Amino acid sequence: MLKWGVEKLLRKYPYLRLQPVASGDTIVAGTLKFSAQTRGQKLVSDRYEISISVPPDFPRSIPMVLETARRIPPDFHKLTTGHLCLGSPNTSRHR
Repeated sequence: MLKWGVEKLLRKYPYLRLQPVASGDTIVAGTLKFSAQTRGQKLVSDRYEISISVPPDFPRSIPMVLETARRIPPDFHKLTTGHLCLGSPNTSRHR
């Protein structure tokens, strides 16, 4: 997990935590607070409750992300499993 940058992720987002699971996946879950602004637009700040499931063969397989507080509407662009769509698999894999 060190090579994935988990420590850096947890330092940057202190409300996320590693969660023990029985399956082979690694789960990072908690509150993701963020602020974003594009040129000429106002600052957007928000927080989401998320769960990131990192498969054991990462980075060959990409992590799956759920928004767990159900703030994002069910008809929002998501995968058939209910996970958030973070981009095409090839784009996500090569970031």
